[in-house]
Amino acid sequence: MLMADYPYFSNFHAEVTDLDQDGAVELSGWMGDKNKQDAGTFFSFTYSDTGSHPVWIDRSELVQGLMVAPQDSEAVHVLPSFSDLDDDGREDALLLRCATSGPDSGRVAFIFYQNTRNGSGGVSWQPRPDWGAGLPDTSVQQVVFTDLDQDGDADLVVGLANSRLQTLVPFVFYENSSAVMPSWQVRPGVLPETIAYDPYWGPVQKPDFLLADFDGDGDEDFLIRHEQAGLIFLRNRLITSVSDGPGVVLPGEIHVQAWPNPLSGRGRFSYSLQSGQRVSLRLYNIMGQVVRVLVEGRRTAGEHSGVIAVEGLPSGLYFLRLSAGGKTATRPLMIVR
Repeated sequence: MLMADYPYFSNFHAEVTDLDQDGAVELSGWMGDKNKQDAGTFFSFTYSDTGSHPVWIDRSELVQGLMVAPQDSEAVHVLPSFSDLDDDGREDALLLRCATSGPDSGRVAFIFYQNTRNGSGGVSWQPRPDWGAGLPDTSVQQVVFTDLDQDGDADLVVGLANSRLQTLVPFVFYENSSAVMPSWQVRPGVLPETIAYDPYWGPVQKPDFLLADFDGDGDEDFLIRHEQAGLIFLRNRLITSVSDGPGVVLPGEIHVQAWPNPLSGRGRFSYSLQSGQRVSLRLYNIMGQVVRVLVEGRRTAGEHSGVIAVEGLPSGLYFLRLSAGGKTATRPLMIVR
């Protein structure tokens, strides 16, 4: 058996890869040690069918050099993902390092490695800390490489875990705007707010999802595990194009816009009301804490706008939440310094 030599390992995370481009796929990933919460190992196996029984061949040399060092003996688990990020035909690595105990519990680190061919034709990993600029550092549950906008490069869908903010958008789309070096930008409107919402049970709190072309139409669809409702399937036809605009607004629905996004100084917001009603517009950080109250009180029907003052707020991912008439709308907002 594949795991027979690893009886003390847990938190198994793996993907199908071809790291050395030899045409034979591997199963590559990370396993945490049951007895040592601050330890784990990277692995890679190639499958071989001898005719009588399948054999897994250890190819750990393919992941030699991938490292995630815990700090202060904290417990960690690692979610590895592989995709060609620099358009050289080789799969690079993203290691999502999650602290599960200690003073930094809940914090994550996006650790990137570039796959560069060594002199013997094998794999050599080069750390690329510059590839993680603009990505969040807390409350990340899962990341998946994708090309939802079909522009030929690897984008990211990030699943956020947060039980404090019930209407928090659980998935954020980060567009990669460069084919030769990752450059991540939040793109609101690509994923609808109700992407992981069940009418009876409400929103997903800890996203667990898979992206694949389930219906064979050439577009990647969503399969989401809801804690109470079970599996939620969402066809790609519900995913809008990459845009900072609100997309299609149905009668009776509300929406909020914010620009520029990302935001480095003062920005602006706008929203519209079909009738006079009480309105609340607040800015939340990724932990679900209110950091700015932008609107609070009764407003008349029509268009409304105002200033988003972010002085004193650190760089990172934030959320604008508009509540009016028993409805809510949430829009991600990235602040960069």
